[in-house]
Amino acid sequence: MHPEPPAPGPSGVFDSAAALRLALRRLTILGGALIALMAGFRLAFAIRYAPAEVWREFSGALPKAFAVGLLHDLRIVLLLLLPPVLSLLWMRDAGRPRWERWLRWVRVWCFVGILLLVTILIADFIFYSYFLSHFSVLAWGFFEDDLRAVAIGAWKTYPIPLYLGLIAAFAWLLRRILRRTWSLERVLKPRKERAAALGVESRLNLQLTLHVVATVLLLTWSFSPSLARIAANLPSSGFVHQLPPNGVEKFASAVWMRVTEQPFSMAERFGYADRRGEALRDFTGLEIADRAGASVLDLLPPQPMLPRPRVASPPHVVLVVMESFATHLLRWQGEDFDLLGPLAPYWEEGWVFPRFLPSDMGSAGSIVSLTVNLPYRPGTKHLSQSERIAGALPTSSALAFAQHGYEARFLYGGPLDWRDLGEFLPRQGFIEVAGQDEILAEQRLQASAAGEWGVWDEHLFAAAARRLRDAQKPQFIILFTTTNHPPHELPAGASLAELRAPEELVRRTGGLNELQQKQIRTYQYACHQFGGFLQQLQQEGLLERTIVAATGDHTIGMGIPFPSREVLLERAVPLLLLAPEAIRAQFQPDLTRPGSHQDVIPTLLHLSGNGDGSFRGIGGSLLDESHFAYGYNPGGLLIGEEAVLLEFDVGLGTMRWSDSGVSVMPCEDTPTHRALLLRCRAGLALTDWILSEAAPGPPEQVFAE
Repeated sequence: MHPEPPAPGPSGVFDSAAALRLALRRLTILGGALIALMAGFRLAFAIRYAPAEVWREFSGALPKAFAVGLLHDLRIVLLLLLPPVLSLLWMRDAGRPRWERWLRWVRVWCFVGILLLVTILIADFIFYSYFLSHFSVLAWGFFEDDLRAVAIGAWKTYPIPLYLGLIAAFAWLLRRILRRTWSLERVLKPRKERAAALGVESRLNLQLTLHVVATVLLLTWSFSPSLARIAANLPSSGFVHQLPPNGVEKFASAVWMRVTEQPFSMAERFGYADRRGEALRDFTGLEIADRAGASVLDLLPPQPMLPRPRVASPPHVVLVVMESFATHLLRWQGEDFDLLGPLAPYWEEGWVFPRFLPSDMGSAGSIVSLTVNLPYRPGTKHLSQSERIAGALPTSSALAFAQHGYEARFLYGGPLDWRDLGEFLPRQGFIEVAGQDEILAEQRLQASAAGEWGVWDEHLFAAAARRLRDAQKPQFIILFTTTNHPPHELPAGASLAELRAPEELVRRTGGLNELQQKQIRTYQYACHQFGGFLQQLQQEGLLERTIVAATGDHTIGMGIPFPSREVLLERAVPLLLLAPEAIRAQFQPDLTRPGSHQDVIPTLLHLSGNGDGSFRGIGGSLLDESHFAYGYNPGGLLIGEEAVLLEFDVGLGTMRWSDSGVSVMPCEDTPTHRALLLRCRAGLALTDWILSEAAPGPPEQVFAE
């Protein structure tokens, strides 16, 4: 192929070498500008979200965190600019027509790429404000949830027009800058003297080689060993470790994790692929022979569930899952800040486990986990939307109670097509799965009795009370409330006592804004409706023969910064247990025992007198001191009776409890920490096998087996 003939200009000649040199220079400047832009986002992220302790105690680690973050940003920028740099190989000795086409293409490429980059960084900034983490697989929820409700909720909750306006303004400015920087007149202007072609060629070869090598190294290595050590040796502050990654690579990681999901994702991730026996050993601490043909549930040792209570007649069991029921707000509960209202006396009377974690950082993972009595495997598709789960799982919560003569029901304030619960839960043995439409119809309510995400909590609790009142058999009921959810709206005429926020809460938030005040009000409303439900059961004589448990699906950010000693509060939801006095008197629980959602159903089986010593599963009863108690959350937090662990992208943070409450303090790594880590990872790997071994078919078939 012959080079295109140069086109002469009005006062000189077109010089392809000069255009090539200028393009290389401007790509280099553009890369530097993007690095600076991403560093600016990281600085804004630190200023907006860092707790005061980061600046006070860990400021010396910030330069290291920003230095590692620079490399994270560099690989994104190198990837973005790789196609334009590579394309310059075809621009040597190119004529003006081909350069004109290249300039038009590079303007479009840079405009789309940079605009997408900035949009993702802004979205990650917003995502962190609610979930207290960078982009994760939860971002898929935007499409898998009720898309209309998500969009309307976001529109009402966040200043979306402002964000869209900022992005539009940036797009306008970016377009002007790119048109000016990569204009035909500036890059292709005629020159009186030609550039030294040999020197430009050498620079192209050098820049291209460095660009490709650096890109490959940063993508295939977890940086160099020395830089990895720097990242691993950052202080045990979750926030400091949140600084280096950027939203773009976190978003890409979430997409990649979902696309490459395999049936044994956890087993492969933690090194237990084809090593079921080792997973059993690390989970139980026992040497268990891995018998061919035996399922994991057959091989797991049965839990004794001691003491075994004497129960005159089977009590009803009600599990209330409260939307965004964060533990951290309740530490400010008081006369002037009375969030609990009518729930307060029951809260004081019941057993509350504060060292407790939800299965997931989003609703779906936690709800499905509680209904199938298995931990959520982080980064995987929710089981209710999995094509592999065709029938009832042998661990199903409904089947566990049905074996003891219970009728299992699931009541949800929202539409049943959310996460396909309406199809999935009947297959798990729930004889009734009622959602928004059913509750509105049975109570003859208008559409105004529901918000964006479902019926107001008062109507959901009324539906549960009616079923307990009309029951002919013992009932196992799971309720999932929806009112305390963005956009945090209340029913018309809702009457709530005024709250005066404590000084510490005001100081931490810098003054409660409108959104935070709405979050507190819907939290208060949900607690009041729950308390009213308990009052009604007590007045009707139902509470004395009903066990009631309550927990949250996940916590809520609210823009409250958490120091490292409060890492548990950043993730925790409470577990409340209420039992009739005759049953309650037979237990003396240790309320400092840690746990998570995988322990709820075993604990309720035990408390209701249905724990006959044959239960096998990943979780266990928190009332049985022989159970190895631990909690895990996909946010990377592991809690044991002594040890606390934080899993970072690189390295681990080791801590221990500082007192009998919920605070932690850094400590050296111990065998207890390693045992906790192995237990948790092995449990997630064994969950892979339990799911793969699940027999397809209708619930009655699995139950009969």
